[in-house]
Amino acid sequence: MAARRRMDANRVAQMRRYIAQNCTRNIHLKDISARFRISPGHVCRIFKDQLGMSFTKCLNADRIKEAKRLLKQTRCPAYVVAQKVGFRNRDYFFKVFKRIEGSTPDRYRDASREKKA
Repeated sequence: MAARRRMDANRVAQMRRYIAQNCTRNIHLKDISARFRISPGHVCRIFKDQLGMSFTKCLNADRIKEAKRLLKQTRCPAYVVAQKVGFRNRDYFFKVFKRIEGSTPDRYRDASREKKA
């Protein structure tokens, strides 16, 4: 059992690297499953067991991290940032951003600029 947990931890680490490097692309659970040759259900289970979060939450966290960087470093409108980081639905991006960061993308951008000044 301990050997299996180590193997799952190793797989999750590999998947996390892949997700972080490709989060701006249109990737799905089935893509991860096929790439790492494990069933979608097993991907979900090991993400929950090893990270305490779902694949989708992990992907969204990486996307929001990249969105924060773009909001600080560019003047792109928030809806453009949403597209650049892999969200195809602007409203969903705003909802996820607010849930993770506690503010809208525009407020986050304004607050980060005030900190610099």
